[in-house]
Amino acid sequence: METIIYILKGVLIGIGKVIPGVSGSLIAYSLGLYEPCIEAISNFFKNLKHNIYFLGRIAVGILIAIIFGSKIIAYCLTNHYMVTMFTFIGLILGSFRYNSIKFSKKDCFLFVGTIVICMFILLQTSNFTYTFQNRFIDYIYIFFMGFLDALTMIIPGISGTALFMILGCYPFLLLVFQNIPIYLVKNPLLILSLSSGLVVGIFITSKLVNYMFKKNKHIAEVLILSFTISSIFYLFIKTFYTKFFLLEFLVGLIFLGLGYIISYLFSS
Repeated sequence: METIIYILKGVLIGIGKVIPGVSGSLIAYSLGLYEPCIEAISNFFKNLKHNIYFLGRIAVGILIAIIFGSKIIAYCLTNHYMVTMFTFIGLILGSFRYNSIKFSKKDCFLFVGTIVICMFILLQTSNFTYTFQNRFIDYIYIFFMGFLDALTMIIPGISGTALFMILGCYPFLLLVFQNIPIYLVKNPLLILSLSSGLVVGIFITSKLVNYMFKKNKHIAEVLILSFTISSIFYLFIKTFYTKFFLLEFLVGLIFLGLGYIISYLFSS
């Protein structure tokens, strides 16, 4: 039963990765998996058997969500945008467990400043769309995408999909995620470049984050709360920016409540 729960949590984290504005690591934080995962990755070889078993079950869920869930998510975003976005807003809201944080004046400045910077970055628009042309520079750029994806994957509240939309490479990456088995046969070097960037990024970023949590956990929690609030603001702005009907809004509220309940129960 424990294995099934870890896989299901991995599925939620994986789905969070492909929703624009949602952070997979924030979902992991809400589900109580973030710090154990960072610890396991940072000290992977110290307890190899345990870490492989622990991270492996979560990774299975993430892969299931990315390979199979990305097509469903793409369909839902196209045909039921508000309901889909409200569901993940509920998942984030249900993760709030910040009663223990005590804010000083310095913390308030850091908190507000981080939100302002995040919102400025997230609300940027770009008309550029990346097109893969099978050049050497493309594989370097894909490695960078993987590294950046790892960075946003590890740091809670920073959405990789939102950032990739700004950079104009989100459609390309979504296409790759939807067709990983095909690309493994058609262009394995592309998958190798992307996965190499992911591995290097995960290793470096997890080391830095693990150090931050051990040296100054309070600041880390304030930053995570800032990223969380920014994500919620961004999701609401993006959701209400689109046209919608009253019935869709009401159904969205129901799914927001369901997302809240699911996240609250899983994180509890």
